[in-house]
Amino acid sequence: MKISVVIPTYNRPDFLREALSSVANQDRKPDEVVVSDNHSTVSADHVIRDFESIFMVRKVSPPSPLPMDQHWIWAIHQASGDYTAFLEDDNLWRRNHLAALEAAVSKYPAASLAGTATIPFSDPQQEEAIQKDTFAPPWKFNLLTEEPVGTSREEVLGTYLFCTPFASSAVMVSNAVFRKVDPKGDGSKYGRDRWLWAQIATMGGAAYNPKVTVLYREHGAQTVKTLQRGIYRKESAKNTRLIIELANSHGVSLSKAVSSLEGLITSKTARFFANVTVRTRNWHHIRTLVPLLPGKPSCRQAIFEVIRTRFLG
Repeated sequence: MKISVVIPTYNRPDFLREALSSVANQDRKPDEVVVSDNHSTVSADHVIRDFESIFMVRKVSPPSPLPMDQHWIWAIHQASGDYTAFLEDDNLWRRNHLAALEAAVSKYPAASLAGTATIPFSDPQQEEAIQKDTFAPPWKFNLLTEEPVGTSREEVLGTYLFCTPFASSAVMVSNAVFRKVDPKGDGSKYGRDRWLWAQIATMGGAAYNPKVTVLYREHGAQTVKTLQRGIYRKESAKNTRLIIELANSHGVSLSKAVSSLEGLITSKTARFFANVTVRTRNWHHIRTLVPLLPGKPSCRQAIFEVIRTRFLG
């Protein structure tokens, strides 16, 4: 199995150095590393050169600057491996990340997408980080063994209807499927990853290794989300509409996609999904999706959850 690593970057050479260092420390070494520079005005060539003696690394750039989601897609197309592990330039991998992904797809070779769990941290210096809640799919697994679990395309598509189960830097895709699907960007500023990976997962489901192997750096660029909630809600509703259309185009009924979650999620997760859907303030999606959730949490319950979490903490 040949694993490529793709790192899109733009004007962050210091972060890129840390990202590449985390790749260099992997127990399972990558077969190639592709750094895709989206026409930075601050050169990172010196950073890339420092790693040329450690692994096979090459720099590529699109013909002209691209929106972020289109740049991600273009960059993955430059990889030559059987699988591509994706890493944003400001995030980091623990040393067992590639090994965990390889274990997941080895156990579930039909999966078109694989991922692990993520921990956000709030300080630029990871050795002094403040750990936050784990970002992971809401799927059940054995907490003692942490063995990889597999999900069908209906199950994973049902999850993507409501939320993003994986951080982008936790994702590995089958390159054969990626080229077959040739995913399209949606122009979203915040929801691009949800739509992008949903297109891949729809083809063969997902393999999930519940080990926490990714460190997601929270810094100024991420805090904008909290200041632009209206845009975020609008884009979330757009993602939901696109994924509904995706399900229909693949002959997967919404009822089947959502009902398949019943064995994977808890009633608390179902309420959370309803909460997320209500927050988009798109009443068509609320009427369409919330009644389909396992346990059928009503819109009234979901609205209560929004009020409770927003005003009562």
